[in-house]
Amino acid sequence: MIESRIRETSYDSGEIQRVQIVRADSFEQLDFFAPQNTPEAFEKLTELYRNFFVASAPLFFERMVFFSIPDDLQDPFEQGDEQYGKVYDKLARTKIAFQRHVKIGKNGQPQIDDETTAAFFNTLRERGCLKIICGKLPQTGIYPVANTFGMMSQCEEKARLKVNSSFFIMDRFDCGSVYDSIGVPFGLRVKDGKIFSPPLYGREALLVNKDGSTSVRSVFLEEITTVIDGKAYRHGENCRYYQRPALKMTPKAAGTDIVIIGDQIVGIRRFGNTEIPSGGFVLSLDEDISLKDRKVGFLGMEQYAFAIQVGNSAVIDGKPTEGFISSFYDFKSLNSVSYPPAMYPLRYKKDRAPRIVLGADEDGRPMILWFEGKGKFGYEAGRESRGASLAGVGIICAKIGMKDGVNLDGGGSAQILLDNRRSLLVSDRDPDDFSEMERAVPCGLIIR
Repeated sequence: MIESRIRETSYDSGEIQRVQIVRADSFEQLDFFAPQNTPEAFEKLTELYRNFFVASAPLFFERMVFFSIPDDLQDPFEQGDEQYGKVYDKLARTKIAFQRHVKIGKNGQPQIDDETTAAFFNTLRERGCLKIICGKLPQTGIYPVANTFGMMSQCEEKARLKVNSSFFIMDRFDCGSVYDSIGVPFGLRVKDGKIFSPPLYGREALLVNKDGSTSVRSVFLEEITTVIDGKAYRHGENCRYYQRPALKMTPKAAGTDIVIIGDQIVGIRRFGNTEIPSGGFVLSLDEDISLKDRKVGFLGMEQYAFAIQVGNSAVIDGKPTEGFISSFYDFKSLNSVSYPPAMYPLRYKKDRAPRIVLGADEDGRPMILWFEGKGKFGYEAGRESRGASLAGVGIICAKIGMKDGVNLDGGGSAQILLDNRRSLLVSDRDPDDFSEMERAVPCGLIIR
């Protein structure tokens, strides 16, 4: 059984805040899902950059090339690369080629000094899989978009509940290496003891034990064992894990660096000096390795029925979290090593936005809260919600009986669909008529 109600608060300023509160019976009902990718998702992403990000702050953006590669199209570039080693991912190979050979001129037109690269660039453009969006900065930026984006409302239409979930590479500041692609989710995800993606950055996770009890704590990559071709690797024993923000690149050393994003090996490089992805990590060995299977497994969370790591926490043991426990990259700190999400609000008590919180009550039942936020265009006080601060979210969650809870991905991604219908308004809008524009996401939670 799923229960839902809307809680509305009015303020003296004339502003309001609406919150949708959804309760389910058990975390056993809750599963992870990936919306089906569509060409519309790529269009939505590039429209968001053009109409909102670049239009709002053109001085922060360069001349950008966004591209995706359809599943039925193979890139023409070699796996082996003198600088990067062996690169298995076709988006990464194409990004390397575009970075070397493509420049966008003042008029927004490409200047390409390699025939193979030019032919593939034009093929992608003709198929609607490549867009050029220009800010005021003179340099050229290359940003691959993974075929992971999908519209939640257009898939699993008979599901009882759908909600967006994990952080994903979204901002161009988050693309810290050639291996990073927009639309790739990251952070711990566990179902029935199986790890679907490993923890990153020590952020807090909501953990549900198999006995039904819940907790919130920081989970670190070093707790996890990685399995490659049936062999188990553990940090500090027979390998080393490297991740941002400690380093941008691995140290120069003998042996082999294995670049891992999600559950896939995307590259291998000998002798160190390997770019560390923002959305993954590097497993470093003292010896060489001959791969049979690029898919990896993870061990170490077998005691949990469910877990998800996004952060920051909202409530721990019934008490609202009063400040950041998780660390987040501030893109204004030019000397720091970038890691996602770059655009996360850093003023805990003041910055208001749409929010999603997943938690559990004292009985271990799931609770999901959607804090409606301001529309990006056409906001009117009193008609739409003003958005909630992280501090305010924690206070409300504790008041309504949440024992443990973490913030999921909010902002323009935030939405809850019950029987494929929304009760509140998403914040992304068409700049012309202010109508809602659902944001494509790569992952969500579902009750079928």
